[in-house]
Amino acid sequence: MKHNREKQTEALNKAQAKRKEIKREQVLKAIEVVIQQGAKLTFKNIADVAGCSVSYLYKWDDIKAYIHEVQKRQNTTLNELKEKEEKSGVYSLKTLHEVAKDRIRQLEAKIEELERQNKLLRGHIAEIHELRLEKVGGQAKLAQLLNRTVSAVNIDRHAALVLDKYQRRQIVHAGHEIVDLGYDTANELETVIDLVEDKVHGLTTDSNSKFPTLPVNERLADIFNQLEQGALPNYPTGLADLDSMIGGLTKKDLVIVAARPSMGKSWFACYLANYIASNEKKPVVFFSAEMDGNQLTKRFLAMHTGIDSLLLMNNDIKRSEMETLVKGLGTLAELPIEINDTPAEQLTPAKMRSLVEENSV
Repeated sequence: MKHNREKQTEALNKAQAKRKEIKREQVLKAIEVVIQQGAKLTFKNIADVAGCSVSYLYKWDDIKAYIHEVQKRQNTTLNELKEKEEKSGVYSLKTLHEVAKDRIRQLEAKIEELERQNKLLRGHIAEIHELRLEKVGGQAKLAQLLNRTVSAVNIDRHAALVLDKYQRRQIVHAGHEIVDLGYDTANELETVIDLVEDKVHGLTTDSNSKFPTLPVNERLADIFNQLEQGALPNYPTGLADLDSMIGGLTKKDLVIVAARPSMGKSWFACYLANYIASNEKKPVVFFSAEMDGNQLTKRFLAMHTGIDSLLLMNNDIKRSEMETLVKGLGTLAELPIEINDTPAEQLTPAKMRSLVEENSV
């Protein structure tokens, strides 16, 4: 195991060294391109051609020294040409042509070397990927993951993990950009600070939030439309006195019914679920963490048949009540009520949300 880790570390170090050397060759090539284009040899022009930041060039001491040397040599050559032109009055195009041909040959040789190094780098990267794949179980593990059936019970947890990793990658990306801004001396300090604040603010802003911050005038528009339609904003409970106290059942509200044992809490919950499903025609999911699902169903059946729930619990039905029982069964079967009797120790908020979404409640 230790030998494998050392081998992986060595491979990663070699790949990083290769990438660094290739980037260095790209910078040197960019210097030659800037010279050929006749543009001014500045760090900004070189960075634009090389596809990197100015701060990146400042990290290379030998590159900086080479750029300064080329600038100095370029200025010296230009002065010598001016002196020669002033003395003879004629500028030799043949000399320029030979110099250009020599530069092209050098560039072609460098391009061939870059292609060779790129091919080697791709081979090293493939080896690294193979080592990483073996570390997590290889192709057999990937095939197992592909064939595994994904359960929707833990979908919220999976989504939260994916979002967490995405946000962490955004933080790392923003951190690298902020570091580059710190090295970039081309912009004023105030401009750099503004850019850094924008990037940090972008990490804390969620445009897809379910609960966005809205100005009051937008909320007033929604309220006016509701008032104009005259529709009730809540669902009635069927109990006039209770509705006058709480205004009915409001969306997004958490209603807790508390009382001593055997005071009718379960019956009251069954009554509300039955009333919403029967009168409002809205689907209801009833989670029963203590009572068995069949017992709970018998309570609903007692509401629709008028038969004592204790008799239904004991399966003590008289022959004269069979017709009423059949009618109640038919009525209850048509109601959009779902019952889940998962024990309390196994029932989680994530599972409840998943079941509610499955039933489009």
